[in-house]
Amino acid sequence: MGEDVAAHETRHTFTEIEEYPDHEPRTASAAFERNRRQLIEVEKRGCFVCDMLGLPPPDKPYEAHHFLCEWSEWGNVDAAKMQRLFDAGFVDFYGHSARLKGQLVESPDDIRNLLILCPLHHRASGTGIHATTAPMWCSQAVARDGVDILKGSDNRVHS
Repeated sequence: MGEDVAAHETRHTFTEIEEYPDHEPRTASAAFERNRRQLIEVEKRGCFVCDMLGLPPPDKPYEAHHFLCEWSEWGNVDAAKMQRLFDAGFVDFYGHSARLKGQLVESPDDIRNLLILCPLHHRASGTGIHATTAPMWCSQAVARDGVDILKGSDNRVHS
């Protein structure tokens, strides 16, 4: 085996070109509001990343993130493929995929597609799921204590 690679930072700059289909203006559907309330108020789900890192709750309200399929991309996805991933247990943050196995996915607001996050881990530059690559965002959720995987923004402090 070769020698270990010394710790280092890597800076990436990339362009992501997204294809958005025609869609209605965004509104919070009744299903979205019901499922968001179920996760936050009834099940008392906190931010997925903060909970994994053992961080205190933020002083701002939690948000529901469309995880597997963004709301605006609903017209571009195959709901049957989403359902196969849910039914196989590949995406089941809160146990709803197992509970709803076989139930059709009818909208991106399906509870199986929602992940609760704080504003920092949802939309903040450098730490939010909307502003980082999937491998690094997921890695930060399981980082060792004291390790800051996403540099340039302190992902352990709510501001």
